[in-house]
Amino acid sequence: MNRPFWLYIILFIVAQMAGVVPALLVQFHLLSPASVFVKTPVILCIVNLLAIGLCLLFRPRLCTVRDTMAGFRRPALRPTVLMVLLAPPSIFLVSWLQEMLPALPDLVPEQSVDQLLNTPLGLLTVCLIGPLAEEMIFRAGVLGSLLRSMSPLVAIVLSASFFAIIHGNPAQMPAAFWLGLLLGWAFYSTQSLAAPLAIHIFNNSLAAVFPDTAITDFLTTPLHHIVFLIVTLSWIVLLYRKIMSPT
Repeated sequence: MNRPFWLYIILFIVAQMAGVVPALLVQFHLLSPASVFVKTPVILCIVNLLAIGLCLLFRPRLCTVRDTMAGFRRPALRPTVLMVLLAPPSIFLVSWLQEMLPALPDLVPEQSVDQLLNTPLGLLTVCLIGPLAEEMIFRAGVLGSLLRSMSPLVAIVLSASFFAIIHGNPAQMPAAFWLGLLLGWAFYSTQSLAAPLAIHIFNNSLAAVFPDTAITDFLTTPLHHIVFLIVTLSWIVLLYRKIMSPT
């Protein structure tokens, strides 16, 4: 059944609202402030699991285990591998650009980030459960729906825009938009969640393992910046040509 793209955005927002419930319960003295249910890792895990559950109720096309695994089999294997290989230089390049530009406001409390990255549940949510929920909603759901009514380019750009805006944090939006473009292209070119899911897991895991590491920390001279740009751009162009070639 063809479902509208906005349905999946609403489902994601509904799931996000579940994160407000513990705060309301504490405010009305129905839950202790020290309860495990008000901890950031638990809240984020519940929110993403709820998003997955709601998405399964309105399962979009190509959102099954069988469809996803098809991305690792021929003929989709080649574009899947190439799209995954395209992720590192693309992510590094955008990180470099964001570090070179003026910093945007970061609305995520540092304490919440520390809780996520220093607990097993937080890491599991950031690196696996969160990417799975967002790929089901935004690629299979939102993008899959948009592709049925408009050109691939417009659909990918629109879905990436929704993906960036829904993060709600200005500091994350530029990178989220670029990542959304890459994930959308990967989904469209492979007709599977395999490549976008692998890329998303890689991106989040990289950020979780090296949370305070910046690309510019390793580029101490103008020559380093030039070499970095040449290497990453060459990597991207080479893979782009491979992806666009028929064989």
